[in-house]
Amino acid sequence: MTHYRIARDASEPAHLRVDIEIDLSPTLASDILRVYLPEWRPGRYELGHFSRNLRQLSCTAPSGHEIPIEPVDRASWQFHPKGHPRIHLSYLYRADQPDAGGCYVDHQLFYVNPIHCCLYTDEHRDQPVSLQIQIPGHWKVACGLPQSGGIFTASNYDELVDMPLVASPHLTHWPFQHRNYQLHLWIHTQTEPQMSRFEADVCQFVDAQLDIMGPLPVNTYHFILLALPYAHYHGVEHRNSTMMVLGPEAEIFRELYPELLGLSAHEFFHAWNIKHIKPNDLMRYDYQRENYSSLGYVFEGYTTYYGDLSLLRSGLFGWHEYAHEVDVYLSRHLMSYARQNAGLRDSGHNTWVDGYGGAAAPHRSVSIYAEGMLSALCLDLEIRRISNNRYSLDDLMRHLRSRADLGMGYIEADLIDFLDVTTGRSFHPLFQRLYHKPATLIEPLKQALSWIGCGVQSIDSEDECARMCGLRLQGGHGAQQVIGVAPTSAADRAGLRVGDRVTEIGATQGMWEVKWTDRMQNHHLSALQPDPQGWFGNCRLLRLPSTSQSQDENYRCWSTGKTL
Repeated sequence: MTHYRIARDASEPAHLRVDIEIDLSPTLASDILRVYLPEWRPGRYELGHFSRNLRQLSCTAPSGHEIPIEPVDRASWQFHPKGHPRIHLSYLYRADQPDAGGCYVDHQLFYVNPIHCCLYTDEHRDQPVSLQIQIPGHWKVACGLPQSGGIFTASNYDELVDMPLVASPHLTHWPFQHRNYQLHLWIHTQTEPQMSRFEADVCQFVDAQLDIMGPLPVNTYHFILLALPYAHYHGVEHRNSTMMVLGPEAEIFRELYPELLGLSAHEFFHAWNIKHIKPNDLMRYDYQRENYSSLGYVFEGYTTYYGDLSLLRSGLFGWHEYAHEVDVYLSRHLMSYARQNAGLRDSGHNTWVDGYGGAAAPHRSVSIYAEGMLSALCLDLEIRRISNNRYSLDDLMRHLRSRADLGMGYIEADLIDFLDVTTGRSFHPLFQRLYHKPATLIEPLKQALSWIGCGVQSIDSEDECARMCGLRLQGGHGAQQVIGVAPTSAADRAGLRVGDRVTEIGATQGMWEVKWTDRMQNHHLSALQPDPQGWFGNCRLLRLPSTSQSQDENYRCWSTGKTL
């Protein structure tokens, strides 16, 4: 048994004081033991190197006698228990990361992701654990773990570290029952949240997703929202909860409310897709290194697709609201020329290398979220077209869910085989086109969307410099920073790079004269010859002005989830 106690440190209040009691068998007590702090966490596509926040690690016996402990590498330490049946570890952890994947503590907020700050041993990973936190008695606590007498319990370390915890005097709790599930809304905010409105809308997209996926893999689910006073958008999925961070808080139930619904629907669908349905690569996590998978287009792309689609099917989004969300993904797709260099499978692998800071090489990888969503739309409509609305992507997701119920993961071949057998047609060529090869998805989208009476309208960039020279700038008057350079464009050929500063720019006699300073403080004057093909274009989703009866029926089936 391992018991964790976490408190805000009295002398260094931006830190957590973590104390761990580990019971040892006689065999373990007489051998060298190694403890680890995770380097990586589920739901984040990068190494976190959480050990950078840890210091003052000590190890003692029950008598208080110090046991020497020494580092093995940057995230593990070893010691010899010297026969003691229990050891005590203690350390400080810096808690200053107020996003959906971190830890943060101040005088009115206690926010912990245990995977950041809880050491573990391989020998105890699968054994029961308990957690106790030290907070004022009147504070409320949001957490998916069961608790009794102030003690949270988990069946093992994996369950513990997949349960974020938020405690505060400013935490609004709104529990309710819906379709035999216990749902909880938790919002940390200084303003009055519109909980009844949020509950009603949550019920609508929950119904839409239950209709797609069948029973929820858990009996209770917690939506935990941390409202920040500044602009922010982030969410992370967990076993029976989601941790969401939005801001500014004054706008969450006004201008940002569609963002709240979209984020909530996306994270809720993850309760099936990645928390229950997993590719073979991620069936058992290795917390000490990246867990590579090339199937991010399934667990993030398909989730992005169904998050928005469930809002359309539930009636929370009308066509215009749904189309606006698709337009955002279209813009991300077209603004990135990585589509000329990498397919979604390779990009899914690269995501684990590049992390959230982006690739070092421009246009190296496409987004498993944006391109994954657009490819899911193409695939769903193609399944429906081939089968004449008898089957859809919903059937594939339910098939993966049935495998997960049996404890089985999946590989890409399982998806293709199911679709081949179900529809009687080969989907290997379409998977090659959508997922294996670099591709611009506009033409496949046009073909797929026409079947439901929709289309994609191309839009030239309103930014003349971006369109003609492949140069995107930000900054208004005076010096402007380069934020985008299209590969092989006039700007690229002149040597401009992201991060350079343009001090003067103007078009004269068919040429663009640009004065700019690179990051080495070298000054340049370049004459850019406009490119005929145009750069940084955009598209928007629309309903065709004239549709047939069959197109209207296909649209009705797709938008409601019906099959024939």
